[in-house]
Amino acid sequence: MGAVPPGAGLSPALLAPMLLILTSFVTYHLVTKGLRADINPFVFLMPVYGVALAVSAALAFVPGLTAPGGSGLATRDLVLALVLGLALVGIEAGFILAYRAGWAVSLAPTVANVAVALVLLPVALLVLREKVSVVNLAGLGLAVLGLVLMAQRS
Repeated sequence: MGAVPPGAGLSPALLAPMLLILTSFVTYHLVTKGLRADINPFVFLMPVYGVALAVSAALAFVPGLTAPGGSGLATRDLVLALVLGLALVGIEAGFILAYRAGWAVSLAPTVANVAVALVLLPVALLVLREKVSVVNLAGLGLAVLGLVLMAQRS
C-alpha cells in the first residue's frame, strides 16, 4: 500500500486523477452542505444521477480515456455496477443526512475518510494481500490523532 505506484514519481498522469478527485470532492461537499433542508434527498439524487449518466455516456466513447480492448460489460461487471450504484446512493444520502443533522463540512468528510481507511486496512491486508509499511501505519495513526484533535470543542 505504497504512497504512489512504483517508479511513477509525480508525473502528470499520476497527479491528474488526484486533481480531478480533489476538485470533485470539494465541489461535492459544498453542494451537499448547501442543499435546502426541505428537499427530499432521494428526489434530489435523481437529476444528479441523470447528469452523471449523460456525462458518462458522452465520455465513454472519447478515444484515450478508456483502456484498450473490449468495452462490453459481462454479468460480473453488471453486478459490480449494481453494488457500486447502491454504495453511491448510500454515500450521497449519508452525507446529505449528516449535514442536515448538524455535522460540519470541515469534519464530516474527515471522520468518514479516516473511518473508511480503518475499515479497509484489514481488508487490504487479509483479502487483497497488500503490503502496509510501518510508515503507512504511522500515517494512519496520525490521521486518527488528527481526527481526535479536530473533534475537540474549542
